[in-house]
Amino acid sequence: MRNKGFTLLEIIIAVVITGIVMGTAFSFFKINFSTWNKIENSENQEIRVFDSKFRADIKNMYYLNIMNENPFKGDYNKVEFYKQDINGDVIKIEYSYNELNSSIEREKLKNGVSIKKNIFFNGKVGKSIKIFYFDKFWKDKWDYKEEMKFPVSIKIVFEENKEQLEIIENILLNRKY
Repeated sequence: MRNKGFTLLEIIIAVVITGIVMGTAFSFFKINFSTWNKIENSENQEIRVFDSKFRADIKNMYYLNIMNENPFKGDYNKVEFYKQDINGDVIKIEYSYNELNSSIEREKLKNGVSIKKNIFFNGKVGKSIKIFYFDKFWKDKWDYKEEMKFPVSIKIVFEENKEQLEIIENILLNRKY
C-alpha cells in the first residue's frame, strides 16, 4: 500500500529545478537593473557636473561700471556674462544650447578669443532646453543695457517627453538690500 504524497527524492528534484529557475531569473533581473542604474546615474552625474559648474560661474560673475562691454545678456538658448578667473583676468563666459547635437556648450573667451570650450550632454539632453530670467516675472531674454540691472535669478529648463528638470540660480551681484 502506497501513501499519497511526494517522496523525498521528488521534493529534492523539485527544489533543485525551482532553484535553477529562480537563480536564472534573479541574475537576469540583476544585470538589467544594474545596467539601468549605470545609465541613470551617468545622466544624473552629468547634470550634477553641469549644475555645479554653472552655479560656480554665476556666483563668480564680475562687473565694473567702467566696462564698455554688456555685462550680462541672454535669450532663451544662450546666456553670456563676465567673471574673474584664477589669475585675476576678466573673461567672458557663454553658455549656449546647440540644437544640432542637443548639447550645452560653455565657452571661455578672453579679449574675444576662445580659450576653452566645454560640451555638456552631447546628444543626451533631450528635446529642448530653455533659459529664463527673473525680475518680477520670468522673461525669455535679458539685456543689461536695456534693463540697467541684472536679473534676480536664472532658470534653465530641460524638457524631454513632458518631463521637466529645472536648475535655478540666484544672482547676488549688484543687489540693493
